[in-house]
Amino acid sequence: MAEDEQQHGPQGAVERLASRVGEAVGAVVELERPKDPSHGDFATNVAMRSAKAIGRSPRELAEELALKVV
Repeated sequence: MAEDEQQHGPQGAVERLASRVGEAVGAVVELERPKDPSHGDFATNVAMRSAKAIGRSPRELAEELALKVV
């Protein structure tokens, strides 16, 4: 993938969002490609790492974040 696509495409959007959320709650956020392609294009621990700090369930937070990326 070209660097421009990476910065401006879906991966770039996920990376920027995960980074902002992680910084806001002081969490280390990881972004990776799932081993099983049926689990989607990218996986991140941002919801698990951030949910407790903001008083929300990880699933609820993940669903909200997913809507912001699309």
